[in-house]
Amino acid sequence: MTLKEIFEGMVKGFDAEEAKGWKTVIQYNITGEGGGKFYIEVKDQKCSLGEGEAENPKLTITISREDWVAIAEGRLEGQEAFMTGKMKVEGDMNDLFRMASVFRTRAGR
Repeated sequence: MTLKEIFEGMVKGFDAEEAKGWKTVIQYNITGEGGGKFYIEVKDQKCSLGEGEAENPKLTITISREDWVAIAEGRLEGQEAFMTGKMKVEGDMNDLFRMASVFRTRAGR
């Protein structure tokens, strides 16, 4: 599973109704071999994916490729990754908590 496939799956699993009133840009910095930078923008109940660095993200998530794939595959819970320090988060924590209801895929949980 490539990183791009994981993020595309998040966009496909986007729940527009749950995203009502939510406007954010979330930056993902995936570290380690095969890592990369992606961002997701949520605005007007729509979701778009970009590669690289977002200009002004409200939330930045930094995690190893290995751990991000484990979350996407359901072998690691996002909350566990955060609580154990495998996932570093900077910015609006409300956006982090809202992701679970808006992205109906394992990668968004």
